[in-house]
Amino acid sequence: MDMKKAIEALGSNRARYEVQNMALALMFGSYLNTQAERDRLEASNYVLRHWTAYSKACNDIRDKRHAREMGRA
Repeated sequence: MDMKKAIEALGSNRARYEVQNMALALMFGSYLNTQAERDRLEASNYVLRHWTAYSKACNDIRDKRHAREMGRA
């Protein structure tokens, strides 16, 4: 798992408590999870271990999106 894949699985606008709750929920009955849910569980565990890097990457994505929108206006 790398940061790019984690952001694709989780999105770039998650609070830490959301990721923690998602990981907890996906761990219960994990044998019933689909492949997408297993990917989100792996991504959430990765993101929680690398929270600072995830926050920075998400801020960079939002900054680029904002700059693009401001350039159009």
